[in-house]
Order: sequence, then structure tokens, then C-alpha cells
Amino acid sequence: MHECLDRNDCVISTQILNEASNVWTKKYKLREDVIKKYLKNVEKVCDELIIIQNKTVYKALELKEKYSFAYYDCLMLSSALESGCDTIFTEDMNDGQEIEGKLMIVNPFK
Repeated sequence: MHECLDRNDCVISTQILNEASNVWTKKYKLREDVIKKYLKNVEKVCDELIIIQNKTVYKALELKEKYSFAYYDCLMLSSALESGCDTIFTEDMNDGQEIEGKLMIVNPFK
């Protein structure tokens, strides 16, 4: 995964920060100070932070209807499209699928 971060300009959304915080809190029972440290490290390697706005949500709803992914996955796709990304790295969606003719889903663990 580090190779993906090193070779690419990285964009992250507030949704990803929220999801990561939730997993680290609930699943891994990490303390607040540890989570904040992790979040700051993630922010350091990212070139841009996308704030989820109304237009991002509306596009996510359109993508959900069109591609049948889970809503929160579509919110990630919408954020990536909004920021002009051509690749999204995730293990949760279909590796190799193209979204809107602009965004390629890549599973970094394959």
C-alpha cells in the first residue's frame, strides 16, 4: 500500500477520515490520541482533502443508482470524481471497473 501512496498524488475525503476513526475506535479500541496520530499521518501523505458537500452527496446518489454499489462507496467515488482522480485504490469494489469513463477502480492488494 505504501507504494500506491508514494507513486501517486493522493486525495482523501472527510468521509474516509470519519470511517477510519470509527473502525479504529470500535473495532480496534484505540485511544483518541492514537487515532489522532494516525489521522495526521494520513493527512501528511495526501495532497488534497475533499470536504463532503451537497453536490458530492447528490452525485453519490446518482452513482448508487447507476452502479449499485453501497452508498458510502459511491460517496468515495463521487469525491474522487469531483477532485479529478483517474484511479481509486480500494479492495471493496470491482477491480478494473471504470466509473463514468474517468475513474478506474484498482485493488492494491491484487
